[in-house]
Amino acid sequence: MIDEIRIELRGAIDDVRRVVYGLRPIELDNAGLVGALRQRLVGLPGEAGQIRVEMEHPDQVPALSPAVELAAYRIASEAINNALTHSEGRRCLVKITANGTLAVTVRDDGRPPSSWTPGVGLRSILERAEELGGTAAAGPIGDGWEVRARLPLDGLAPSVQDDFAGSGR
Repeated sequence: MIDEIRIELRGAIDDVRRVVYGLRPIELDNAGLVGALRQRLVGLPGEAGQIRVEMEHPDQVPALSPAVELAAYRIASEAINNALTHSEGRRCLVKITANGTLAVTVRDDGRPPSSWTPGVGLRSILERAEELGGTAAAGPIGDGWEVRARLPLDGLAPSVQDDFAGSGR
């Protein structure tokens, strides 16, 4: 009977997670993508011995649809969480660019273990990008870890996989 209750409880927790994950953070409505990400970074570790998270973005980000803005926020948040949780690096850079597509890149300087395999968080990043006709790639690179997503602003999205193949990493 206890095993049945555990199974039902896990199912209920998964249902609650799906509902909460689907909600739009109020910070997006109040501050837009860049402002919401800045708020997300407030209070993160930055002292010696911990990973320092920095952000680069253009002065002006074009108007984004609510779906693109939410996907970009969730992708960046998951990538930041992965860096904070799994990286042994010292620095993490969140970079937002907009030039025909909205590009979200989160890179840290931690070394990947030889046994690395993608988990649920990275799969959710790929799914969020693909739902909007965008692309994403994530994993170890020569000098750390990187998550890169491109979301279409005008319905056309170049392949991030091609970007990785051409970078020599």
